[in-house]
Amino acid sequence: MMRVLIVDDDQDIARILRFRLQKKGFECVLAANGLEALEKIDTHHPDLVLLDVMMPKMDGFTACREIRKRNAWCRIPVIMLTAKGDIADKVSGIGEGADDYIVKPFEFEELLARVHMILRRTQETMSANPLTGLPGNNVISKKVESVIAAGTPFAACYADLDHFKAYNDEYGFEAGDKVIKFLAEILVRVTREKSQQSFVGHIGGDDFLFLVDLDAFETCCQTVIQRFDAGISQFYRDEHVRSGFLESINRQGQRMRFPLMSLSIGVVTNSQRTAGDAMQVSNRAAEMKKYAKGQAGSCYRVDRRTVGAGPAAEDAEGMPGGGDGAKDAAGGGR
Repeated sequence: MMRVLIVDDDQDIARILRFRLQKKGFECVLAANGLEALEKIDTHHPDLVLLDVMMPKMDGFTACREIRKRNAWCRIPVIMLTAKGDIADKVSGIGEGADDYIVKPFEFEELLARVHMILRRTQETMSANPLTGLPGNNVISKKVESVIAAGTPFAACYADLDHFKAYNDEYGFEAGDKVIKFLAEILVRVTREKSQQSFVGHIGGDDFLFLVDLDAFETCCQTVIQRFDAGISQFYRDEHVRSGFLESINRQGQRMRFPLMSLSIGVVTNSQRTAGDAMQVSNRAAEMKKYAKGQAGSCYRVDRRTVGAGPAAEDAEGMPGGGDGAKDAAGGGR
């Protein structure tokens, strides 16, 4: 249950807001001024603050400024409530770090809509991967669940870099971050270009999950692989590009030759069997990614099993890698 701190010296207004928000499923805490608000934030850890501007002891502008100064509180969303409607006051509120500004008197439904919007946006922002800015695991799971619930045809694609650890060991984590952002940009652009409805999430590290229309996943996977294979050499030194490999220590402590990075994608759809939940989709996609990694070069593998079918390898299909990944991608699946 989301907790809202209502800060207003007009106790009638505060109690009415509490009553109406509680009826909508929120837990509410009251404070009568800015100083009390800071104490309640420290003890009650609200998910959102509704903050009046004109109050005794400490006004809303000062309280908002103090909230933003404290590291533990700085991400708590704040909506400022005031009877003052001048543009200068709104600018001041936003300048102190408020996320929104609503003028009294207001319609409760408007306030409620803004509360929901800001809480949703805050959750997505906090879940986002800091490197790519793409939605993280919480949002990914919710998105997959919503697609399953809608019952529309979809494809979930799990993308993972091959030989990324060897590259990181040789070039360093900053270079590795650039490769991850390079892949993220490809995934976002291709899915937007090729699918009417698309979603790209960053699971973590070099792992991504993207959702596309069922009839677009083949084209998306092929195009992603084409662009990745065409551009990955820019992240290597000339000697590694010429030789096609680099030498590094494997997980067993042995020095080995590793090919240039390639891309493996595991694909599951709801065309032949239904998806139970987000965890099942993720597990099946990860399983198909494992089979893709068993092939040389960039490729994708598709789970085409029906209910009650045997091991994934028997019914998996996809686009083989090997040699020239871009050429293979253009040739389509097998």
